[in-house]
Amino acid sequence: GCSQGIHRDQASLQCLSDAHRSGPAVGERTHHPGGLVGPGLRDALRPDAQRHPVLPDHKRWAMSGLSLGKQEEHLFAVLSGKRFLQMEGLGNEVPFFIYPYPPEEALAVAQIKKRIKNKLSHKGIRVREINLYDLSVEILKDRGVWDRVLAAEPDQDKADFRELLQGMLDPQLHLAPAIRARIDDGDFDILFLTGIGEVFPYIRSHNVLNNLQSVVTGKPMLMFFPGRYEQSDTLGSSLVLFGRLKDDQYYRAKNILEQEA
Repeated sequence: GCSQGIHRDQASLQCLSDAHRSGPAVGERTHHPGGLVGPGLRDALRPDAQRHPVLPDHKRWAMSGLSLGKQEEHLFAVLSGKRFLQMEGLGNEVPFFIYPYPPEEALAVAQIKKRIKNKLSHKGIRVREINLYDLSVEILKDRGVWDRVLAAEPDQDKADFRELLQGMLDPQLHLAPAIRARIDDGDFDILFLTGIGEVFPYIRSHNVLNNLQSVVTGKPMLMFFPGRYEQSDTLGSSLVLFGRLKDDQYYRAKNILEQEA
């Protein structure tokens, strides 16, 4: 392959350059933004109920079956509460929370997120949102390779293209520093992490979360996850992207629907 004997990043650029010379010009086709979007994302989480207060079992089970309207009310109550904002009861755990929602309700959840942000703003609670897809595009544009990525995509083998993007959007080398730069001012109270489904399989959320543990430390973070949250005493807890795809487990985040307001 074109990555042998060359630094990974240089190899990525060389691969793109070669593909650019042999492929169509960017202006010769209309590129749909979904071109960098894969079919799903996978992640696994296990909340530590011993350190952070959660709802009683019967309420937790009921909460998972609530309508989106009731979930919206619960989200706002938790996010605007002193316990959440001041990250009380976490012990040594990271302040990471997950909101799992049915992927078919993505448009409705986008409106819920917008309303919650507005309501929180009216209470003086500032939300900073980082969309991983938008951030990925910004990173590629800042590095001057965006046009070559678009030109390479139609003709490149899918597995090779995925590996290429995984190198260019490595969570430790590129995503975490970019997110740090966008939150360094600290001028917010809650961080929303979105765009999770759009960046699979190039970026996997458990890798992002692992690399954000030393970046997002002083403020709580809520990740919007298009999938299902599953709990098992024997298998542990996991998030299943789009209700279908499981991945490596990530143990340190908590389900926001299980938190007390």
